[in-house]
Amino acid sequence: MELERFLDAVSREAGEEVDLVTLSHWDVGAVEAWLAESADCEIRLEPLRTGSAEDAQGMCQTTHRNSAWRAKGAARRSRAGFALTELGAKLERRR
Repeated sequence: MELERFLDAVSREAGEEVDLVTLSHWDVGAVEAWLAESADCEIRLEPLRTGSAEDAQGMCQTTHRNSAWRAKGAARRSRAGFALTELGAKLERRR
């Protein structure tokens, strides 16, 4: 699965100090609403529609909703371009 490959590569790139917590809407069934409220971090992948590399590069948007980082209810959003390579994930932060 490309999402697992992407997250593994990001984990290796970010190091052990960073926890990745994702919200996956397509396979969570009845707990989708609970995950949406409880997730610390949401990663939404937007693949590029270039034909040849849809599954390997695109945009990633992350929303942090953890009171340990900000006051409850506050959010910090970031966007990053990503590309999967043989050496791992390349991330380029965008606002």
